[in-house]
Amino acid sequence: LGLARGADQLGNPGQALEQLRKAVLIDPKSAQAHAQYVILLRRTKDPLHAVKELTVATQLNPPMETAHYELGLALRDQGDLPRAREEFQQAIALDPQDKQAHLALANLLRGEGKGEAAAAEFGQARQLSQNEINRDLAMGANRAGVLLAGKKEWDTAIEQFRKALELKPDLSEARFNLAGALRETNDVKEAVHEFRKVLEALPDWPQAHY
Repeated sequence: LGLARGADQLGNPGQALEQLRKAVLIDPKSAQAHAQYVILLRRTKDPLHAVKELTVATQLNPPMETAHYELGLALRDQGDLPRAREEFQQAIALDPQDKQAHLALANLLRGEGKGEAAAAEFGQARQLSQNEINRDLAMGANRAGVLLAGKKEWDTAIEQFRKALELKPDLSEARFNLAGALRETNDVKEAVHEFRKVLEALPDWPQAHY
């Protein structure tokens, strides 16, 4: 698989396909090998072969979300929309956070004239995109808070940690940092409250017990 990835990265899909064919022959029970083989087959416009290999991959490893998503794409390219829809739905069932699977299903449903169902899937995809944006902003605010805390600028650090938690309430690292900053400002009651919230989310995190 490593040789195939290397060949693909070097812009040699033919060699990559050959390496993946060998990988499948060496270990025909490897769902990953079948799935990677199929992804490249689909990119090289061989949907019939891609469907065959991806079907094998999903049979070998039913919980493999990527294989179901890729099989859905291959079936869509082949024109088998009902089966493509089933595979996209299976991929989402395995990983509800898969934005691409939601988008693929939404576009397919829209093409079938199922506007309400398509709108729901587009809404899910938009929410997942916003969640990703919020996560990145929250992590940035947390890092800013850590830098400010390192300078003992506790009040502004606390503002950044609170901002991070507004964006992503389950960011335990920011909550832990907030609790520590509150303790430094002698707001013990609020610090204990935040430490307890961390322990509710991560009961085995040793730092929060100190």
